[in-house]
Amino acid sequence: MAWSDTLNLGSADPRVIAGNLINSGLGYLGIIVVVIVLWAGFKWMTSGGKEEKVTDAKKTLVSLVIGLAIMLTALSAVNFIIKAITNATGATQ
Repeated sequence: MAWSDTLNLGSADPRVIAGNLINSGLGYLGIIVVVIVLWAGFKWMTSGGKEEKVTDAKKTLVSLVIGLAIMLTALSAVNFIIKAITNATGATQ
């Protein structure tokens, strides 16, 4: 009995597996983004007009937008690099 029989690893293409992992990760990140937006909005709405609490909520939202921009830029860069390598090597997607 071989290890491959007992581990049941499957025979999927590693590129497909990586793509599925990235898509799942982005789904989880989307959930986290929604939770942070709701949290910042909650902080803003319950600030009671106190400027320091409003400023804190705004900082949270700005940080969220910056982080989201960085994540999307990184994803675009990875997709570009993968497509460039695939086209250069003549592999099919």
